[in-house]
Amino acid sequence: MNLFEIEYGRGPVNGEATGRLDVLLAYEDFSTGLRARQSFEKVARQLELNAAFKVDLWRFDLLREPGLLERATTEAANADIVFLSAHGRGELPGMAKLWLEHWFERRGPEPCALVVLLDMLAGDTAAVNQTWETLRAAALAAGVDVFFHAAEALQTGRQPAADEIRAHPESRPAPPGEAIHIVERHSYRHWGINE
Repeated sequence: MNLFEIEYGRGPVNGEATGRLDVLLAYEDFSTGLRARQSFEKVARQLELNAAFKVDLWRFDLLREPGLLERATTEAANADIVFLSAHGRGELPGMAKLWLEHWFERRGPEPCALVVLLDMLAGDTAAVNQTWETLRAAALAAGVDVFFHAAEALQTGRQPAADEIRAHPESRPAPPGEAIHIVERHSYRHWGINE
């Protein structure tokens, strides 16, 4: 098992061997990743399959690295179900679109499903509708069954790190030039050393 995968599953029932389904969760950020995981777990419970699930996790920003993009593409090509979870406030991020193109090109003849999860408020905008239609057409042309689900945005209670830094600028590390000036402003006199 690697850093990006989780094993789920049930053991054999009545001595029968279990199958395995490969699942890939691609997501934009923490809250969309959590939504993808919850959606996957709900589907797994509803299907009541006597199978193990190998789940690979990929956050969109990791796809900027060519080696990771290649690995995520390979895992998607081998997946039975792919969940793509984004806020959907417009077009998908560029790296997510590139990854989808690579996946659709490399996909084999095995059945596969793509579940697209977007924020409910995003579901009614013209940009999202156009993105959805383009994605649906590309998936169907690649032989991938595609399902769309708009859901309430998850409230995680966790503020993204970038937002927290903007909200509390004093917690940001000083740029190197400023750090030097801060050190120079503080005198070492009266510290009790060599006095």
